[in-house]
Amino acid sequence: MINRLVKISSFSGAVLIFCGVLKLIFFYQSFDISIVDYLSFSEIITSFLDDVNLLLIFFIIMTLQSLPVINLVRKKSKMNTDDFYNHLMSVIYPYRYRYVLLFAIVFALISILLLTSVFYINYFLIYCLIFCTIQIMTFITIYKDDDNKIDITNSSILISVTISIIFAIFLLARHNIQNACTGQDSVTIRTNDTIINCNSQTGIIYLGKTDSYIFLKDMKNQTSSVIPVREIKELSFRKLK
Repeated sequence: MINRLVKISSFSGAVLIFCGVLKLIFFYQSFDISIVDYLSFSEIITSFLDDVNLLLIFFIIMTLQSLPVINLVRKKSKMNTDDFYNHLMSVIYPYRYRYVLLFAIVFALISILLLTSVFYINYFLIYCLIFCTIQIMTFITIYKDDDNKIDITNSSILISVTISIIFAIFLLARHNIQNACTGQDSVTIRTNDTIINCNSQTGIIYLGKTDSYIFLKDMKNQTSSVIPVREIKELSFRKLK
């Protein structure tokens, strides 16, 4: 399994760049802005950097929450690593669809709570949804080969990892959208012709910027604005309580 993940990791750079741009598309499209029209090539290449650390933290947490327990049980069983994992998979395999159902129920419950605004989306809930997605994909794709050995194909691993990363990017984009709409930050933009105040009173949201443009959304009038950076004289931020 590890060797396969190493081989598949050769695609990771392209996948991360794709997902970085995809997150920007998810975020800005919700405010009726086609962000791709305003991105330079260098911004496309580096678009994933804002979230790669967070995705790595999610991966490390998932690893730490399972490997110590599994290794402890393996040592007590006095089996070598390969035999232990093969035995573990043989025990789990007959009940794989029950695990799929369990994680699907948890996934559905969290999704319903978010859709009904009982909870606001946060990193913990994002982690739970990603974890459920990975578990569902894993238990769906494992199979027994001709030698009666439980395995998972390289293509299945690639598809599962890609779907999980894309879903994580979508959830992180939704988290950013929520923060943009409910945040209390005050931003003042001084252009050559006017002053624009972005806060809850004016209903104007500061969405972000690229190398050449600044993006705003007027929630009251439901209009989006794209201001060239060359027209900006001053950009000031103030954190409100």
